[in-house]
Order: sequence, then structure tokens, then C-alpha cells
Amino acid sequence: LADFKSGNFVLLGSERAIPWVELFESQLNFLYQYDETRRVAFIRNRSPRPGERTEYINGNIGAPGDAFSFVAFVPNLTYTGHVLIIAGSTMEGTEAAGEYMINPTFSSGLLKVLGFQPKSSPRSFEVLLRSSTMAGSWKDSEIVAYRTGREYDTHP
Repeated sequence: LADFKSGNFVLLGSERAIPWVELFESQLNFLYQYDETRRVAFIRNRSPRPGERTEYINGNIGAPGDAFSFVAFVPNLTYTGHVLIIAGSTMEGTEAAGEYMINPTFSSGLLKVLGFQPKSSPRSFEVLLRSSTMAGSWKDSEIVAYRTGREYDTHP
């Protein structure tokens, strides 16, 4: 726990795989969730805007369809650094989000969508992605929804 009070971190996976993600859930709008009754993983949208859904559920695992993931860039526990969280409702979704962030074409497009200027100070953001999947792999990710610069950008 002490490690998350200083410095910068990358967490690759949902809170189901990496419990440390739970430390930052209060700052997130998009959350990985698993419904034991329906036996389905999904991304919850805590505060949907017009045209957005409250749940983004995958197609059938292993069958062609959509996988959903999110990327969140939030302050660490003491607001002295940042944490990048990359998580999906499936392995394909998590992989697609990670690739999206390291692909210069996609990541520069994301920065434009978020309204970030070159060499500007880092600001918090969240982005929800949809990726087409087939046979355990993915292609063609697109932004479904995003949030920027929430009130947690500065220490309370």
C-alpha cells in the first residue's frame, strides 16, 4: 500500500485480477464488474451521459463480437504521481486497450479527442473502448465514451 503513495504506476488488469485497482475505484467512472448470477463480465458506466449505456457487455467469449475495456489515468494516493489503469472485461479487451495506448497513431488521436495539447501537464482521464474480437484476438478498437479533468486532478 505504501508504494502507491508516491511515484507513478501502471496496473494492467481489472480488480478481479489485480486487487490494487480497488484503491482507485472511487476515482473511476468506468469500472470492471462481474455478475455471478448472469456469469458475465462487463464495464459499468457509473454516470452515463446522453447516448451512453450503464453496462457494456461483451459478446460470447470465443465468438466474433465486441470486447470492452477502459483506460484510466488518475492520481496516486497522495496526488504526487499518477496511476495508469488498463483493464478489460476479457483478455482480448485488456490486450486491445494496452495496444491502443502504445500505438502512436491511436494514442495521438486519443489525446486530440481528449483535448490535450502537446507538452501540457498531465491531466486525469478515462476512456472506454470497444474492440472487435474473433477467435481470441482483437482488431479495430474505437472510443465509445470518455471523461477528462475531473475534480480529483488536484489534491482535495
